Amino acid sequence: NATLKSPVTNEPMGKRLFASTQIKSIIERSIEAGDIVGELAESWKAKRKEQQKIEALKNKAESGDAESMATLGLLYHNGKEGVVADKDLSRYWWQKASDVGNVTAMAWVGHFLSSKETSQESSVHSVALMSQAAQGGSAYACLRLGTWYATGKQFLPINTLHAIRLLRKGLDPGKCTLKDAADSHKKEAEELLEALEGGR
Repeated sequence: NATLKSPVTNEPMGKRLFASTQIKSIIERSIEAGDIVGELAESWKAKRKEQQKIEALKNKAESGDAESMATLGLLYHNGKEGVVADKDLSRYWWQKASDVGNVTAMAWVGHFLSSKETSQESSVHSVALMSQAAQGGSAYACLRLGTWYATGKQFLPINTLHAIRLLRKGLDPGKCTLKDAADSHKKEAEELLEALEGGR
């Protein structure tokens, strides 16, 4: 059998493969210099661009930028743009963004609190955050609050008038500046609103 030799040192080498930072660095430099081309090179460039974008976003978030914190929370929640989904990191960044006044993050933290094992303390905090987010223009927060008033959840008293007002606001594109409600949320809200208005 022919002796295997290192492509870098030309010294004999074994058959086991190990991660090599040196080889990786050579390949990266070759791709960046245009010496390696093709589909794999383009895929590497796209992945590297995503990594640089996430690194820049993390740097801004760690420097206190609320929008970057909220965006990181969303990326970790959905597992997009090269980010591995991580619910704990998602909640961590949304909590940080909420603490410094990001409206969408307030709505999501309020959602997380409401989906936990319900206690009066967590419900009070959830409703407070959702109310601030609704006042700040979050469509999702308006729809969620409207649903809670319609059903009496989160220890809120059933109040059909409040529910209808909030559901209408959340569904009106001209009333909420943040279009952060998913289509599924809007569909549920439309059905609930129709039922509430039909029963008046």
